[in-house]
Amino acid sequence: MGDNTERSFIMVKPDGVHRGVVGEIIKRFEQRGYRLVAMKFVWVRDSMTPPPFKFYLFSCDPSVKYIYSTPSVVYAVSVKNGARLSSAN
Repeated sequence: MGDNTERSFIMVKPDGVHRGVVGEIIKRFEQRGYRLVAMKFVWVRDSMTPPPFKFYLFSCDPSVKYIYSTPSVVYAVSVKNGARLSSAN
């Protein structure tokens, strides 16, 4: 990777995996010039969740325990020239 390349981590939560939208999400990133560099299915476990997020997950919104219920898809994308990801797009 050159100096002008950035990588970002993306996670498709269990509901997105269940609905079968993983391919569509990847396609949207690729259409914006991002290149998929790694991907795998993971079962998110309590030991993988940093303490500040555990507090949020279990005290603020107990219904999000579904994150542990089925596999999620995690992947990394790279892009040249410093383009930024935004959840608003």
